[in-house]
Amino acid sequence: MTQRKIDLGGGARKVGLVWQIGSYSGWGILGLHVARRMLAAGDLDPMPFYGLGSLDRKSIEPALLERLETNATAIATAMAARPDPASPVQGTFPMLHGLGNGLIQPAGAFTLSGVPDLAIVFLEDTRLDASAIARGRRFAAIAAGASWTAEVLRGAGLTQVTVCPQGIDPAIFHAGPPRTHARDRFIIYSGGKLEFRKGQDIAVAAFRRFHQRHPNALLVAGWFSPWPALASTMARSPHLEHAPRLDDKGQVDVAGWLRDNGLPDGSFQVAPPVPNAAMGRLLRQADVALFPNRCEGGTNLVAMEAMACGVPTILSDNTGHQDLIADLPCHPLRRQGRVEEGPDGAATDGWGESDPEEIVEALERVYSDRTAAAVIGAGAARRMQEAWTWDIRIDRMLSELGLRAG
Repeated sequence: MTQRKIDLGGGARKVGLVWQIGSYSGWGILGLHVARRMLAAGDLDPMPFYGLGSLDRKSIEPALLERLETNATAIATAMAARPDPASPVQGTFPMLHGLGNGLIQPAGAFTLSGVPDLAIVFLEDTRLDASAIARGRRFAAIAAGASWTAEVLRGAGLTQVTVCPQGIDPAIFHAGPPRTHARDRFIIYSGGKLEFRKGQDIAVAAFRRFHQRHPNALLVAGWFSPWPALASTMARSPHLEHAPRLDDKGQVDVAGWLRDNGLPDGSFQVAPPVPNAAMGRLLRQADVALFPNRCEGGTNLVAMEAMACGVPTILSDNTGHQDLIADLPCHPLRRQGRVEEGPDGAATDGWGESDPEEIVEALERVYSDRTAAAVIGAGAARRMQEAWTWDIRIDRMLSELGLRAG
């Protein structure tokens, strides 16, 4: 099959972004900040290979949005001009690919290659077979989203790996004054798309016990997912009897799931999907944030954002969370049990099963000593501003990948 070259002329050095930029998912937000940081320095020009339909255009700087739309149109035009739409595409510039489990790319991306090919990797399945390793060797450099992910990749024989965690936007995620409403409630925020890996079933089991002791506790469930089918993995839960159901619109019935598993009305609120630019206001309402996740291939963007807002945060001590626990004041969950391999055959080496009783103990500490909890939250917020902003993290990643001089 004939290979088609894409050459878009001179100017700043072009870099293909081979995943979807957006405002509602972790991958999308990462792509948006990578593009923004490239353009801010003026030396790199991000070229999106996927559509921009999931961007919240109202919250993006007009100049950034205009450039992204111009570049996306240029790429779409060049791709449409190919005589054979299925033919491989060779860019005359670097391409930065987003890879997941098995080092597999998004649909259609396997036909795209650059000079050189680079990758960002977030994975949870620790099984990397020979074909996955062969795919990984194609990339000149790989940025792993967490130290644990880098260890998995290196253990499989991929040596061109560096650790490049995500960041936070300090203009959105920062500490603020105490809330002025619902002062009589103890608000617990739990975030992340609803799935077994994220451990919301563990959070529900712990909250159910905690709420029996403290009826003023309120669980805010920020569990919206653009992939509602993932919620079916909660059928594996060893803590809850009932799995989530989809409503007549094909979305997860989170409120129904919570009721099915014993939470009374008034003990919880289901947070609607909001763009990342609005998340800071939501997080600053919480007294504590809870993340008993079984596995994180990155450092858990939502947990980082909660910590940047000064919210005392409870983290499972496993996988990608360990990078945060090592550097930031928080409440780590040290009791981590083994997680058995799932029905899909995905390997779970290094995953952790948090103990609901340890979560209740951590919640009790925050509940009973708000002053000490506030000190922990403030310390995490300061450290986030010092070392974990997107600007710092992306500049380092671009340097580690060889796209910018260190």
